[in-house]
Amino acid sequence: MKDFKLLGDDIAMENGDFVMVEGPDELRQTVYIGMQTNQGEWFLNPDVGMQHSTFGGKKPNEEAMRAEIVRGATQDDRIRTVDEVQFEQDSKARKLSVTFKATATDGTTIQEAVNIDA
Repeated sequence: MKDFKLLGDDIAMENGDFVMVEGPDELRQTVYIGMQTNQGEWFLNPDVGMQHSTFGGKKPNEEAMRAEIVRGATQDDRIRTVDEVQFEQDSKARKLSVTFKATATDGTTIQEAVNIDA
């Protein structure tokens, strides 16, 4: 698949043309976007995304957070397994950084870090 390459919230441009992304980078970007989306927030498909409320509170349940990361990543049918999930929480800033490694159905490995307001 091909998609527009994103840089933050913007579509990447080079010499006045849109930059495209494909292969493992496209898959990583697609999974990242899904995880950044709070389930129900995108009106065209309210099922896409993760329940960000799982990651909030004073003592979030790490097992529930891990399960939500796996569910979020595997919403893309090309992700076969989520192999590693690591959490780093900044309670003062109310931010949670999640790093995960996943394996696609074609054997490709992707790794990504997602920041979630907690």
